[in-house]
Amino acid sequence: MSRTITPTKNAKPPDSADAASLGPPSDAPKQIRVSPWVKAFVAFHLVAITIWAVPNPPEAYKNGRQQWKLQTGSFQEFTKSLNDGVRVLNQTRLRTSLIKYYDMPTGLWQYWDMFAPNPANIDWYGDAEVIYKDGSRKIYQYPRMFDLGIGQKYFMERFRKFYERAHDDANAYVWPAFAQRVALLSTTDPNNPVVEVHLRRHWLEIMPPDKPQPTDYKSYEYFRYPVDNAKLQRDLRGEE
Repeated sequence: MSRTITPTKNAKPPDSADAASLGPPSDAPKQIRVSPWVKAFVAFHLVAITIWAVPNPPEAYKNGRQQWKLQTGSFQEFTKSLNDGVRVLNQTRLRTSLIKYYDMPTGLWQYWDMFAPNPANIDWYGDAEVIYKDGSRKIYQYPRMFDLGIGQKYFMERFRKFYERAHDDANAYVWPAFAQRVALLSTTDPNNPVVEVHLRRHWLEIMPPDKPQPTDYKSYEYFRYPVDNAKLQRDLRGEE
């Protein structure tokens, strides 16, 4: 015996207007809209780091011995001069704009001297001879990556980077503060403080593969500093 199924009153399929009102299926991925300000920031960030990452122009342009001019001879000359021109423009106009005030404080700047055209080939490290009030002397060894374990290297690399800049003659203005800090770290008895600090640099040139490699480091005492004892005592007491 057959059985008749009577459809319910609202069993009809929804028309297009009803379907639109229901929205997308519940299992559809939810769309996330990104703020235009976020997009603008990301775009600015990419432009800023690209401007700073463009290699410097040839030295002749930087020191003013040569003025840039577009060469239209051969295709090779044209492309080289165009490349130089872009780098000169970037160095003189773009890097000196507000890009500098974004890249430098945030640590996003980059120099290419580590890679090309002449990679760094000097192994530097520093120490200091400290002289105490009683006349005794001691060697303060500045953190050196060669002597540290892998885990320590990860956290102490910034010290190597600081010394790479701090010992340079072009940055001599930091030497007094550097030496004063060494005096503080080397003073264990307030009654016998460090009275003088002699900063020293040591270096070894890394030779090309076809030349013999020396093993002895050269050394030079580049700064003598009479310690500011009043500041040293304040720092020992933790005063501002």
